[in-house]
Amino acid sequence: MNTGALRRMVSQRLAESIIRPVANSGGGSGGPAAPAQRQDSHNHLLRTNTNTELNRQQFSQMQNAMARAILQRGFNTRLFFLLVVAMLVLGSYVLGYILYVIGWFLWANNHMLPCDQPLASWLIGWLFFIPLTNLLPVMVECTQLDDGRRFATALLFKVGIMIARGGLIALGFWLYWRSKTCATTNDQLYHFVRMYVVFNIVLWVVKVLVECVATPFVLFMAQRHAALFGGPGEHRAARQGLIDNIETIAYASTLFSDTDPDKESPECCICQGDFEEGGMRIKRVPCCSHHFHEQCLGNWLGSYGKTCPLCRMDLQKVIDGRSAAATV
Repeated sequence: MNTGALRRMVSQRLAESIIRPVANSGGGSGGPAAPAQRQDSHNHLLRTNTNTELNRQQFSQMQNAMARAILQRGFNTRLFFLLVVAMLVLGSYVLGYILYVIGWFLWANNHMLPCDQPLASWLIGWLFFIPLTNLLPVMVECTQLDDGRRFATALLFKVGIMIARGGLIALGFWLYWRSKTCATTNDQLYHFVRMYVVFNIVLWVVKVLVECVATPFVLFMAQRHAALFGGPGEHRAARQGLIDNIETIAYASTLFSDTDPDKESPECCICQGDFEEGGMRIKRVPCCSHHFHEQCLGNWLGSYGKTCPLCRMDLQKVIDGRSAAATV
């Protein structure tokens, strides 16, 4: 494997470790569908069920995918940035695994020794909690749920695991802080729990920050400092003036519905603002007929990508293709 390919592979893995991808669902009850079948089913779902919640979920996934692409290109073009982040991520994983293994040995050798606080019980609970947090997302992906329900369930599990992790860390800190004699009667367990709690506090804070602000931060930096990431949206941003070639429509309440599957949602999923009479101009993109505020769609096309923010259709290719066909 040459150096360029290795760098691209490492960049992709790092970008996915910071901004996790959301897998497409399988097709039917017979197991996962083939990639082409998954994409066809995915696009069909987007064009036939356009309720507000589904649009918001899909746009969130699109933002994550765009942020990963931008971050990956930043790693590709900035070797020092790539090495620093790779060392930090790899170091945290290696240290975490080492402490996990040491924790099992220390618990096995010291859990019967006296301690005025149940630090051994906390430690064994934490050691079982770690693999459980890795198993639950896999179980969610294996369920036979539709895209919308699977996304909501995965998000619920992610938030629940984050809260549970924070609660267990706080409990470990509280038990350690209350301990008066364990440092003398069971010093190895006492000092290890202190170190393990501090490590997990730092790791939990970093995870919360990454989960909550990584995507908007990367998109913001890519828009304000495009050179840092080698260009907006991995050079996917649309040509200037594309927004002017997209149809503008007048608002009509009969065009939108959140209950009729044959009509579009009455909300711009980018800003989550309603379409309304006298409000911002509305753009209807070709083929998929998704609707957005003109300002929101223009900002997306100019800063992040030339695709539809919901179904990933290449709007520049469609519009330029129609223009070329009309001139023939």
